[in-house]
Amino acid sequence: NDQAAALTRSEGAKADALELAAQRAYDAAAARERTARSELKSAEGKADSLAAELAATEKERDATPFYRLGKKAELKDRAAALSEQTRAANGAVKAAAKASTDASSAVSKETGSLAKARSEAAKVRDNASAKAAAIRAEAAKRAAKATASAEGAAAKLDRAAAALE
Repeated sequence: NDQAAALTRSEGAKADALELAAQRAYDAAAARERTARSELKSAEGKADSLAAELAATEKERDATPFYRLGKKAELKDRAAALSEQTRAANGAVKAAAKASTDASSAVSKETGSLAKARSEAAKVRDNASAKAAAIRAEAAKRAAKATASAEGAAAKLDRAAAALE
C-alpha cells in the first residue's frame, strides 16, 4: 500500500507539473494577446483622431479665402504635417494588427498544447492508478497466500498436538 501510494503521489506530481507548465504558457500567450489587442485599439484611435484632425484642417484651408495667403499657407503646412503623422499612425495600426494576429495564433497554438498536456496528464494519472491497483492486488495475493500458509501450518500444529495427546 505504501509503494502504491508513493507511486500515485509521484506520478500525480509529474502530471500536475506538466499541466501547470502548459497552463502558464497559455496564460502568458493570452496576456500577450490582450496587450496586442489593446495596443491595436490605441493605434486605431490615434489614427482616427489624426485623420479627423487632418480632414478638419483641410476643410478649414479650403474655406479660407484666397487673399489670406498667410493663413492658407499655415493651414497647408499643418495639413502636410498631419498627413505625415496619419501615414505613420496607419503604419503603426498595420504593425499592431499583425502583432495582434500573431498573438491570437500563439493563443490558438497554446490552447492545443494545453489540451494535449491535460490529456497526457490524465494518461499519466490513469497509468499510475492502474499500476497502484496492480501493486495492491499483488500485495493482497501475497497476503492471502501467507494467510493460507499460516493457516496450513496452524492446522499441522493442531494435528501434531492432537497426536501427542
